[in-house]
Amino acid sequence: MNTRFAFTLMMLLVAAQAAPCSIVGFQPFIPEVDRFKPKYDRDGSNERLPTPVPKLIGVQRGSTGAGASCSDAGIVQVELGWPQDSAYRIEEVGFYFRVVSVHGINDIFPAEPIIGTRVRNRFVFAWLDGHPSEQRAVDIRVEVFAVNNGLQIGPSAYFEIKAAPGEVRGPQLVPTG
Repeated sequence: MNTRFAFTLMMLLVAAQAAPCSIVGFQPFIPEVDRFKPKYDRDGSNERLPTPVPKLIGVQRGSTGAGASCSDAGIVQVELGWPQDSAYRIEEVGFYFRVVSVHGINDIFPAEPIIGTRVRNRFVFAWLDGHPSEQRAVDIRVEVFAVNNGLQIGPSAYFEIKAAPGEVRGPQLVPTG
């Protein structure tokens, strides 16, 4: 796991004084190379991984300063569309999220491939965002692509995250604790 992300998440949990906070939005994808069997399409060619279709579901910027449970966290929710006709089911792949251009924050995404939790195609990412008076506008372009158990990677898709300080767009995530 990206150590900066793990440290940020740990700081979110340690700083929570009012109530416990838990934001779980993905799990690591651990390729099983020795169990990989390639997929083939109708004409016998090796099936390629499809391009995921990213959709930004919501952005929630921090609303208070540090130490106020999860209200100091910035949260991004992303959903990935996956073709029904692909030989690879979404349960068989992981996804890399990589920042390709950034203005604002940079340490949102882990460096390893991941899978969504509960709903395989939904991902929730958090960072220590702080009070709106301390925030900067966010303008990030993100690349996402799939990887399978055979370590084959698929084509990239891109999405953007733009948010002003204090902005809340889309459904709010209610942390558990």
